[in-house]
Amino acid sequence: IGLIDLIKEVDFIENRALNSNGYAYGGAYSTSNTSSNLQTKVNNMQDVLFRGNYASASYDTADQVAAYGGAIYNYSQIGKISGHFIDNYAENKQGISSAQGGAIHNAVAGSNIGEISAEFVGNYATSAGGAASGGAIWNAGVISLNNSTFSNNSVVGAADTTTDGGAIWNSGTVRFVGTNTFSG
Repeated sequence: IGLIDLIKEVDFIENRALNSNGYAYGGAYSTSNTSSNLQTKVNNMQDVLFRGNYASASYDTADQVAAYGGAIYNYSQIGKISGHFIDNYAENKQGISSAQGGAIHNAVAGSNIGEISAEFVGNYATSAGGAASGGAIWNAGVISLNNSTFSNNSVVGAADTTTDGGAIWNSGTVRFVGTNTFSG
């Protein structure tokens, strides 16, 4: 098990995860246990900036591709996140699958983000061939939002597909603490 105790005052700017024949995970940062049962946990991301990061998937021969988490893909545990998520996106350029979580993709029931105190501005999920969901956050695990602000986040899907959750798409648990603001 890998553990990162603190990521403090770090700017993640214009990073990308690209895959031309499959899935793209976390444009700037990814915690995962998908490949060899190696788990990475982060205790605290404090005063971080994620701006202009993206996960982009397309295909040459695969029919199904997807992009997950323009800034962060979490398949494990993150204790706290504070900071700003600005203009990040998840993009599926081709294929029949989806784009999920313009800023954050909290992947499965066991994924947990203990507390998020952040500003989410202009993040989006877009898919040319399938559904798009969670303009700012896509959540299937557990997250807690504490005094967060969401403005002008969006989703755009292909014709005859679903587009859900301009700010948040949720099939897990979201806890709202303090004052959280949604606009745009």
